[in-house]
Amino acid sequence: MIFGVVLVNAIIGFIQETNALKAINALAQAFDINCTVLRGGLRRTLSGSELVPGDIVILQSGDKVPADLRLLKIREL
Repeated sequence: MIFGVVLVNAIIGFIQETNALKAINALAQAFDINCTVLRGGLRRTLSGSELVPGDIVILQSGDKVPADLRLLKIREL
């Protein structure tokens, strides 16, 4: 009887952990921000995780800020 209870408990724990990992992966994908970057004189659309120091990020109204940035030119902030 005890073995059966332990087995059911292990199965339920495994299922809950699998669901939690799926939720974490979905949240990670939801927070992946794309941004427009001026790199090498060309505009490119990159993921926020691909930014490097020296990139110039072009922000428009409604954009999410992908990283810590230094503002160079501001209009209607």
